[in-house]
Amino acid sequence: MSTRDRVGNRASEELRLDVIREMLSTMDTVPEAGQRYIMTKVVGFIGKRIPTSGLALSRRNETALTRIVERLDHEATCVVVDAERFNRHAQILLDLLELLVRRATTFDVSAGEPEASDASRPRPEAA
Repeated sequence: MSTRDRVGNRASEELRLDVIREMLSTMDTVPEAGQRYIMTKVVGFIGKRIPTSGLALSRRNETALTRIVERLDHEATCVVVDAERFNRHAQILLDLLELLVRRATTFDVSAGEPEASDASRPRPEAA
C-alpha cells in the first residue's frame, strides 16, 4: 500500500463520514431536542477529527472547513434550531471532506507531486 493510499484510508477512517451521514439522516425523525443533540454531536465529532485526519490541507481549505464548522456550531446553539439549514451545511462539509479524502488518495504525499495520471490535467497558473 502506497503512502497516498495510507493517508486517504487513515483520513477516511478518522473522519467516519459514513457515521456522520447516518446521524444526519435521522434528523427529520426526532423532535427538536433530539435534533439539537444530533447537531451538537456532529459538530463535536467533525471538529475534533478534522485536525487529526492526516489530510494535508491548504490554508484555503482549512479556512473553508473551519468556517463551515463554526457555522454549524452557531446553528446548533441557536434558540430555535433550523434542522434543514444545518443539514444542508453539514452535507456541504461532508462533500468537501469526501473530495479531500479522494484527492489524498490520488496525490503522492511523500513526493509532493501528483501521480502520473494527474500529470495530463491542466494546472492553474500560480498567481
